[in-house]
Amino acid sequence: MKKIWSLILSLSLLLSLAAPAFAEETENEPSGPENATAPSAQQTLSCRTMDAPVSLAGNQNLLKTCDAAFLYELNSDTLLYAYNPDMQMFPGSLTKIMTCLILAEKGNMDDQITVTQAALDAVPWNAYGMDLVVGEIVTMEQLMYAIMVESANDAVTVAALHVTSTVDAFVEEMNRRAEELGCTGTHFDNPYGLHSEGNYTTARDMAKITREAVKIPAFWDCYSTSYYEMPATNLSEPRYFRTSNYMIYSTVMFNYYDPSIQGGKVGTTYMDTWNAVISAEKRNTKYIVVTLGGDITINEETGATLAFGNLEDARGLLDFAYEDYKNAETVCAGQAVAQYPVVNGANDVALGAKEGVLSLLPANMTSAEIRREVHVDESLLKAPLEEGVTVGTLECWYRNFCVGTTELVTLAPVAVSTASVPLDGVQEQAPEAAEDKGSGSKTVLEVFGAVFLVLLFVFLAFTVRTFVIRSRRQRRRDRRRAEERRRRR
Repeated sequence: MKKIWSLILSLSLLLSLAAPAFAEETENEPSGPENATAPSAQQTLSCRTMDAPVSLAGNQNLLKTCDAAFLYELNSDTLLYAYNPDMQMFPGSLTKIMTCLILAEKGNMDDQITVTQAALDAVPWNAYGMDLVVGEIVTMEQLMYAIMVESANDAVTVAALHVTSTVDAFVEEMNRRAEELGCTGTHFDNPYGLHSEGNYTTARDMAKITREAVKIPAFWDCYSTSYYEMPATNLSEPRYFRTSNYMIYSTVMFNYYDPSIQGGKVGTTYMDTWNAVISAEKRNTKYIVVTLGGDITINEETGATLAFGNLEDARGLLDFAYEDYKNAETVCAGQAVAQYPVVNGANDVALGAKEGVLSLLPANMTSAEIRREVHVDESLLKAPLEEGVTVGTLECWYRNFCVGTTELVTLAPVAVSTASVPLDGVQEQAPEAAEDKGSGSKTVLEVFGAVFLVLLFVFLAFTVRTFVIRSRRQRRRDRRRAEERRRRR
């Protein structure tokens, strides 16, 4: 009997210890759905946008010779890879990407431009050109092709003076535009890319400039051209320009040619290092890759160039991207992802994605590895509630990376409830609201307590009954023994 009462006391003690802890856990749980959790301290990384602090593929050095690189996917707005992305370096002829961006934005491609002596005098003495002559009439479009494909510096000066008063004013416009695009590590001293301590950029900034430039058809036309035949002018026979971006030109250094490459610009610096900006598209992915500070490999016997480090690394990064990553729609537009109660509403409201979320993800991953987190401003959930109202955000997470976000909107209207409840919000119905808000945890606790009491009652009843039966049997045995002792006497 002592053992039985000890067991009962032990169970009671366990209940008294467990109940407060359980109640504390349930009271701290969010009132929304299970997936409406706030990110933990580790879940602070995002690879979205060019300004992302980290890249999806990490920062391990995947380069053969280059000192910096940046690999960005446009369709999903994802930074896939970055190595020294903000290190300031000399851009060389990559400067002309910004030059042509300004010309495309400010110039008219059909403008007829007459070359002047003042324009030719302003060309640096050591700058390569296309042999323009005084009095020659060319179009802005022809100058753009000469700048981007042939890297002609006399074309730069003539075009710059057509849209601004001086070359210095044109450079000021380049720096103003770079600042507008969020370039924090870039400054231009000239529009050519000639070496200057004040002419520098970063891999991240060059990607930003290129992303903006390729939106303009006039820029894209010359940026994506490998060979251009310039018609004869009033003072010149036709001119022929061939790009040094061998990734889009199959007849020279054909081992670099790749049909997925759509355009680009390469350049060298005074230190004989090579840079490249390449645009590529394949299987629903569209990349901008920037490589800076690459070396070249030369055959010591013949002097022939065997390899360009800037193109080698650009190709390696693109192969890595194509093989190991893919774009996938992690959430569809209009897809329901959560359900929330509405204050004074006739029913709950379904919340869904306003737009589809396209995420760049490892090619071998499964959908089960994507975690969705909803963040709702519940103060907006008051009846009447219209359809299409933005009430929060939806985040898609892959491990510790946020790989996509979209707005959360109501998928259907919610009318005011016909029940007699006040319409002034949660404050006026605080007692009921407090009960309702914690009803889940209280109900669970009450059920748990009720079940325990029932079990305890059954156990006690069974114990008492067993004790009574055993007592009766014992008394009968005692009486029989007493009678046997009397008979023996």
